[in-house]
Amino acid sequence: MLGASPWYIFLLIQIEAILITLSASVVAAIMLFVGLILTTDQIAARYGLHIEINFLSETNLYMLVFVMLSSFVVCLIPSISAYRRAL
Repeated sequence: MLGASPWYIFLLIQIEAILITLSASVVAAIMLFVGLILTTDQIAARYGLHIEINFLSETNLYMLVFVMLSSFVVCLIPSISAYRRAL
């Protein structure tokens, strides 16, 4: 047998999808945090909206888990396809 095994290719594609989703979520959370820090006072003064900076609530963590699981499930399609081609 030459090259990577089908199982290894399947895992590489799945790990890539999870890492891309996780890194995008971290970057988005950082950007949200910075944006809230910079604009909370202005939004409160102009519109009377008081936005809480604590965005890591239980609901948001559940949504993050849902996004990660969705990414895993959606990535099964190309992973299984690559697995079958590698056989």
